[in-house]
This record gives sequence, structure tokens and C-alpha cells, in this order.
Amino acid sequence: MAIPRKEMDAALKATLVPKLRSLGFKGSYPHFRREGERYVGLVGVQFSQWGSQFYVEAGVAEMAPVVVGGVSIPPNRLKYYHGWPRRRFGDLPYDYEAQPILVVASKVADVVEDIEAWVSSTPPRRADNERIAGG
Repeated sequence: MAIPRKEMDAALKATLVPKLRSLGFKGSYPHFRREGERYVGLVGVQFSQWGSQFYVEAGVAEMAPVVVGGVSIPPNRLKYYHGWPRRRFGDLPYDYEAQPILVVASKVADVVEDIEAWVSSTPPRRADNERIAGG
């Protein structure tokens, strides 16, 4: 029997979101950001469209608009997939049918400190296909 994704979402909202918020991340599930003086740290949850798997990913970007596909995206609207570099954390992938949902949610919450340390220590770089608006 397939476990509904909404149960996994609820568990992540109860575990992951409070930990991210305690570290200064803002946004709404599944996209979060923490703006700094020079760059923004980005965190997101990416679910597979094919099953019960997902990834927790982080990225960093400069505190300047990024042009993607001809559209300028301001720093307060960036998502984890706009950041460069990006990195996935924890189980690759997490699978909420292979383990109990609360176990998976706990594992995700356990990597938040690793995410925060990486975001805090990793300077942004521009991807070859991105250009800073006005730059």
C-alpha cells in the first residue's frame, strides 16, 4: 500500500521547518532562504514525480538578481535550484515507503546543522548559464 505524500509533507513540516526557522531561514515549505549581507542560502525539498523518494538540497546565490531563461529573479524569490553551487544532504534519496515516515523525518531534521554549516561556509559562484542582472 502506498503511503500518501501528504503524510510525509506533514512530518517534514513538523520536524524540518522548525529547525530551519530556528537558524534564521524564512520561506514556506518546501522552499527556504536565509539572506546574508553578501549572499543568500537556499534550502528545498525535491520530491520525485515517480514514487516515494525525495532529496533535501541546498544552494547559495549572490544577493543580486539572477537571470534565468531571460527572466530576472530577485534574491527574495530565489529557490534552491537557482543557487550555485548546490548540494544534496542526507540519504540519497530519502524514501518514505522504505522506512517509517517519522524515522525519515527525523533523519532529515538531523542533517539541518550540516546544511547550515555548508550554507554558511560556501561562497556562491555563477553557473555558466546564469548572469547577474545588470552585470
